[in-house]
Amino acid sequence: MKSYSTSWATPARSSRVQAPRRNFNTISRVSDLGGPPAALLVTVGGDHTALDYGGRYELRDAQGAVGAKGTKPAHQPLVVWGSTLLGGNNEVDFAGRGWSASWADARRISAASNDADKTWALSLGDTDGIFVLQRASVGVNRHVATPEGGIEVADRSALTLEVAAGRFIGEHPRSLSIHRVAELEGAGCGAIADDGRVAVAMADKRFVLFDANRLEIDGVMKPVATSRLDFVPVDISVVEGGVAVLSTSSAGSVVHMLDAAGKQAWEATVPFVADAPPIDAGGGRVAVAGAGFAAVEGGKTLWAQTSKSRVFATALADGSALVAVGPELRVTNRDGAILQALRVPEGDAIVAPPAVAADGTAWVATAKALYVVR
Repeated sequence: MKSYSTSWATPARSSRVQAPRRNFNTISRVSDLGGPPAALLVTVGGDHTALDYGGRYELRDAQGAVGAKGTKPAHQPLVVWGSTLLGGNNEVDFAGRGWSASWADARRISAASNDADKTWALSLGDTDGIFVLQRASVGVNRHVATPEGGIEVADRSALTLEVAAGRFIGEHPRSLSIHRVAELEGAGCGAIADDGRVAVAMADKRFVLFDANRLEIDGVMKPVATSRLDFVPVDISVVEGGVAVLSTSSAGSVVHMLDAAGKQAWEATVPFVADAPPIDAGGGRVAVAGAGFAAVEGGKTLWAQTSKSRVFATALADGSALVAVGPELRVTNRDGAILQALRVPEGDAIVAPPAVAADGTAWVATAKALYVVR
């Protein structure tokens, strides 16, 4: 899933969480699951988990008991936000009480409506929110022939990438008042940095950098940097040292490191197809996960290993990573060395990136069960 959650909940846009690496002793089954989740999140204290099944979600306590569940649009990510979980248009506290949350002014942003086809990135603070959304262009029609001569219908193939920033008001429900918006015609991808910068790479090879904190009198978010790329981007992360953008080649996937102005500093190719955002391993190093696991830095592929099983990874504060390969959870250092390996007792494959609490405790999910790793 390509979305920005919080610095503690995964998957984050850079797939890196501010949690320490710890030595694990056990991987224990917590509860049964009714199918494979698309994503797994955990609260900072590790006392609740949230499972995203696309069109529905579940909130569970540390013992695995379901505290709340509901439905949501499949394209909208779950977000652990303070003491609550946001899922679609619903805000649910961890005691299971729920209330409706107004995500945004429907006229200015489509996060709470069905015309948002994909949420690329989402960052929520105590008072502010930033969104990057892909949606069908408003007001673009195409002609459809009919026996009576024809009608004009909305052209869902015409796409707009939307960047919006605003401020939350009220308590329960909270409402987001949008202050700044930017719209870019076409398909693209976007990522949000901790300082409010928003990096966007478009399929037509445009790179645009916005500052969501910058005040605009007319409410239109204006670029602070633009450039032209030499490749077609497929995914993007803001990482330590720049902006990491993925493209594809006949040899696999290519990581392009850009500076703040969108100028390419280096690129490196890994011998497999990545299906997750570039992973921030710290110090300018980028890890890549998908049909394998690899690390690149300074234009070199430091190491790479292909895999028959899909690989999921979450980087920790020191750049080490929790790597899920089939039924095995590995702890690796920045150089790719396996420090620990624990196997899911039932032998089922892990199906989502590991979720990590503040103390380094990890949670993993298979299609059948939820596990805690301590």
